[in-house]
Amino acid sequence: MLLTRFCAVICVLVTLYAGTASANLAMSKNRLVFDSNQRSDALQLRNTGSVPMSFSTDLLLVEMNQFGAVKKVDTLANSAIGMVRFSPKRGSLQPGEKQVIRFSIRRPRDLVDGEYRAVFSMKSSPDLRAAGSISLKPTMSYNMPLIVRHGEVHAKTSLQRPRLVNVGDTPHVEFWQTLDGNRSLFGNFIITDNTDKEVGVLNGVAVYTSLAERRIRIPLNINSAASKINIEYQEVAEFGGNLRSAIDLTL
Repeated sequence: MLLTRFCAVICVLVTLYAGTASANLAMSKNRLVFDSNQRSDALQLRNTGSVPMSFSTDLLLVEMNQFGAVKKVDTLANSAIGMVRFSPKRGSLQPGEKQVIRFSIRRPRDLVDGEYRAVFSMKSSPDLRAAGSISLKPTMSYNMPLIVRHGEVHAKTSLQRPRLVNVGDTPHVEFWQTLDGNRSLFGNFIITDNTDKEVGVLNGVAVYTSLAERRIRIPLNINSAASKINIEYQEVAEFGGNLRSAIDLTL
């Protein structure tokens, strides 16, 4: 299964939780995108659990390969880390309590037009002692893309080379999405058959700059009567894009 969003939705990695108390930290957003004329934004945290929780934050860098997998890197040509200020960087929340993290962007005067990226990373853990538990303390990690755009940004995309493949016992449509421009893509796919019935969907797919194309695979729910499918892509307008693209595949 491809990693289709690196917090295009929130990625939550939970290590050993042996306690009985409920612990969770909810975020108001799953992506932070600063348009060219935007200098500030805010993210709200809320403790939805039943025990106090502490959190700490950082900015990381990742790169994406042509199969959609991401990995942490030490350097990135279009890093946004030096432009981003945010506070508070750590704290604690009582059950039901909220905390606003405020971000500000300081772009250098000689900054080249384009898109700059980082990952906002947060680790949190409940205070199980406060809940009367002596269980092992879990750690939860939340990661979301942070994108800063500057000046004139543009992108073009197309869907190419579709084909049917089997992943295990499940049929998938596989194709490549191209990227030409100086900003990334973030959008949704919907697949319909020749009777206009929806047979596949995949939301929150990112293609980052530096990639010329990315492979996409989407599981299908099709029957033997289907003779053709249509793959349609649309960017999520909330994050600054309005591109559309489509392609047919004869079965």
